[in-house]
Amino acid sequence: MEGKTKLGFSVIQIVEIPFSYLRKGVLKEMSGRELYTDTDEGFSEKIYNGEIFEVIACEQEEMSEDSPLKMSAEDLKQVDELAGELGEFELVRVNMDSVVKESSLDKMKELFLNSGDDESEEVELDNLDQAKLVREGKDVEVENKYGTRFPISELSNEEVKIFIYLLEH
Repeated sequence: MEGKTKLGFSVIQIVEIPFSYLRKGVLKEMSGRELYTDTDEGFSEKIYNGEIFEVIACEQEEMSEDSPLKMSAEDLKQVDELAGELGEFELVRVNMDSVVKESSLDKMKELFLNSGDDESEEVELDNLDQAKLVREGKDVEVENKYGTRFPISELSNEEVKIFIYLLEH
């Protein structure tokens, strides 16, 4: 997939995989094989050679069935699928956004529930609507100015950060 720009610079193709997509056994096999760790956003996103899954598949194929290092059938299936699908890309980046959002949602929920309040301050959402967090038993939901409720998982990362900031201050 490598190409050139009009000025003759090389172009490389990077495929991005969500961290949450990868099985634990696959992540374990990938550990330590990264070419680079991107820490720009405050968390580590690993970048691998595009052939990582093909290499792992070949190593596993050569291993005896009773080896303690042999991956499970489910993990091997994912490795084989990824090797076939992504083999043409020069680099593979594991995107941590879903992990960051999940931990931020947990933090926001914990802060709100520990506040003892039944509702938070209103904030302006990305769609310019006003909304607040509301307690629903032991859970937390978002309620907009029209009274419509939806799960906190539907908030954007930026909206979650705003709620966390307000709850901490």
